[in-house]
Amino acid sequence: MSVRLLSPAEEEIAESAEFYFGESPQAAAAFLEEIDRAVELIGLSPYRYRIHAKDVRVKHLDRFPFSLFYRIDGDEAIIQSVAHNSRRPDYWQGR
Repeated sequence: MSVRLLSPAEEEIAESAEFYFGESPQAAAAFLEEIDRAVELIGLSPYRYRIHAKDVRVKHLDRFPFSLFYRIDGDEAIIQSVAHNSRRPDYWQGR
């Protein structure tokens, strides 16, 4: 299945990677690698991850406190948000 990130989700990734880069370039690289792996896993098995609300599913990252929220639309998984787990919940709904 193809996977598409909405612009706000791409911005969230960029902002988070920038933060990690300030801490350590290696941490930023590891974060981006884990994002890429999560996107790939969603594409390979989009129905594998639990339903968060209505038609939105969630894939939690393993090494970083972030989750990818996505919905399935036909043959495409659309990532709506890449949210830090301690941010206010569901701020991204409505995207």
